[in-house]
Amino acid sequence: MPRSKYVTALDIGTTKICCVVGEPTERGLNIVGFGEASSEGLRRGVVVNMEKTVRGISHAVDAAQRMCGHKLESAIVGMAGTHVLSQNSRGMIAVARSDREIGHEDVSRVIDAARAVSVPNDREIIHVVPRGFIVDGQEGVRDAIGMSGARLEVETHIITGSLTAVQNVVKCVHQAGMSVEDLVVQVLASAEAVLNDNELDLGVALVDVGGGTTDVALFTDGSVVHTAALPVGATHVTNDIAIGLRTTLTEAEMLKVNYGHAIPACIPKEEMVELHQIGQDRVQVVPRRHLAEIIAPRAREILEMVRLEMRRGGHDGFLPGGVVLTGDGSPARFHRGGAVAARPSGADRRARTDHRHERPGEWASLRDRCGPAALGSQTSAPRQRARTRWRGRFGGVRANRSLDQGFLLEEGGRYEHRRSASNEGPRLAARDPW
Repeated sequence: MPRSKYVTALDIGTTKICCVVGEPTERGLNIVGFGEASSEGLRRGVVVNMEKTVRGISHAVDAAQRMCGHKLESAIVGMAGTHVLSQNSRGMIAVARSDREIGHEDVSRVIDAARAVSVPNDREIIHVVPRGFIVDGQEGVRDAIGMSGARLEVETHIITGSLTAVQNVVKCVHQAGMSVEDLVVQVLASAEAVLNDNELDLGVALVDVGGGTTDVALFTDGSVVHTAALPVGATHVTNDIAIGLRTTLTEAEMLKVNYGHAIPACIPKEEMVELHQIGQDRVQVVPRRHLAEIIAPRAREILEMVRLEMRRGGHDGFLPGGVVLTGDGSPARFHRGGAVAARPSGADRRARTDHRHERPGEWASLRDRCGPAALGSQTSAPRQRARTRWRGRFGGVRANRSLDQGFLLEEGGRYEHRRSASNEGPRLAARDPW
């Protein structure tokens, strides 16, 4: 079956599900379709209600199909959740060729050697990301193909996920009438869309604040060295506001988006906001500073957890690229205040959002509605689709054995057919979708 000329990305989040359709061009991707739907079947990135999840996926895909005017059959699926864990590994092999020239087969063998780590039966390898190669003791080699050497080593970053969580996501996509072309961890897709090459080389921390989780990724020397998912996100801020002001979750979300702030001292004492409290018929008036006092502790908590995760990744000190905040739950007015509050505890770094990518018109609206993960999935995953390999700007290799073997028996054949080497799709040079 010929591969569709369109690239479809499906971002399945805790609060919403987005579907973006792009058409590859010489300059990159031309976005031709977009659809979104509320996500009611996930909690902290994990499927807890398959029926609601399938319904949300179907609604998002249908909206994207109506916009682009074409039927969508497969998608690159972004996933996250607290079940996603990471570790670093090293592999070593002897170069096979008699002339000692390193080829593609040698790189594949050394990566396979690095991924031969002990993984529990209930977990599955999602990505194997090469951080750098070592040729006969020479470190810092980013592309070893074509070089000469007798011994080839590789340092990799391995991302694993709960096998049950991965299976449930794939099953929901299949039940919605789509086949899974590839799986991408959302924080890597966000990095593909948000970070630039200078930041990756210098060292940067990406903090993707989602609805139910906050994903953290640390990059140095152009590659990812640590990833983690924290069990707190924007919905926790909404819940805090609803409890603190005795209002509904819908009203709390509106207050957070329109009047939220993380530095109470910056809000004039006389500034007020109106809201409907539970059990009250009349509209109540409360100081906006009180709203900021509710948001600030949660923003500080999120950044303190990020700081601890950076310490676990071995980069608690100086990061020249700073900390980049992105995601639906990271408006600058919330977490810049949290960053200020975190400095006395030792977190000395600069924080900013991805506003430098924002452009007027529909692109800014699309970026704000679907987030960077869906757009980043489109530009990263199609680059290398042959033989179960996902290769983004950092050279990530997607190697999920259970998916490739078709653990979902009914849909496994369709998935394997679309993953075959003969159906390799276009490789995209551009990385910036907007």
